[in-house]
Amino acid sequence: MDNLDSFLNEFALSAKANRLAHALTTQTWHSRQVLDEIISGSAHNWQISRLGMVDHANLRLAVYQLIKMPEIPVKVVINEAVEMAKEFSSAQAPSFINGVLDTILHSQKKQD
Repeated sequence: MDNLDSFLNEFALSAKANRLAHALTTQTWHSRQVLDEIISGSAHNWQISRLGMVDHANLRLAVYQLIKMPEIPVKVVINEAVEMAKEFSSAQAPSFINGVLDTILHSQKKQD
């Protein structure tokens, strides 16, 4: 996390986008233990230790947004996570990410 500001400054982001990226990154990182528990409970027949780093980070960010940022529509969160998986991961990742997030979403609805 020490290099986050340096990393973000390399991009021509607006001040608002920079603040959002910083907040999402740090808040997701600080919530990673809880997020990993949620992901583990929803990734049926899959151990979280087997996740690639990109898929793991993608899921953490999406789950954080689902549970902590209700102002972002659920469909947007899931679509963005699936699109990132298509761009940066394996051919199987988009359906896996979609399935895990859908399971989390349905389990949250049951709790409400």
